[in-house]
Amino acid sequence: MTTAPNRTHLPTLAKWLTNTVQKSADKKYHHRRLEEDLNVRADILKELQDLVHKAHDDARQRLRDAIDIPHSLNPLEEEAAGAAITCSRATFKNCFAFA
Repeated sequence: MTTAPNRTHLPTLAKWLTNTVQKSADKKYHHRRLEEDLNVRADILKELQDLVHKAHDDARQRLRDAIDIPHSLNPLEEEAAGAAITCSRATFKNCFAFA
């Protein structure tokens, strides 16, 4: 059995946020504090942007597969390919499960 690659692996996340936990004297309460390392911000933002881009690509592909669109959802590209595809608003709402 093969497993899907971990798309949420962010190598610099542990370097970006430092976790400290303080406990009360009676140990009933815990306070968790996250501190940001500003030197790592650019690296983690790039990783987060890549993660969001992959998620959007995945959502677009699932939508294409659900309504049998073989190409992109860009109407200009579809017209250029000679296969203009239109879907009703109800179709898109059903694909995204909007009421």
